[in-house]
Amino acid sequence: MRPLSSRNPTSSPSASEDGQTEKDKVDYVHVLEDKIYENPLVMTQIENNTKDQAKLGGFQNAIDNAIITSGEAHQKMMIHLLSNLGEAAETSNLLLDLMYAEKKNSEFDQSDVE
Repeated sequence: MRPLSSRNPTSSPSASEDGQTEKDKVDYVHVLEDKIYENPLVMTQIENNTKDQAKLGGFQNAIDNAIITSGEAHQKMMIHLLSNLGEAAETSNLLLDLMYAEKKNSEFDQSDVE
């Protein structure tokens, strides 16, 4: 889990011309990475070959599939949460729990340094 400080920078993020912040882009790359990890063929290619060799295998196709399937999954989740208030509330509570746990860990880590 990334530290709270890296998820919530103190300076306000500036958006590029397409409206995406650098953090938005990094977060999306992590989504794609998670999807690619679900592809056993590509993971085998990565584990057993050099980076250049892995690029020649199914990696680019896996990226394309990750883009499509992650978009579909996010769309479905968005619609589901916006139309199911009970689950939206549960997700809200989960998010707060995660953020407060990260905050607590971050405060603990900082006290160790001092």
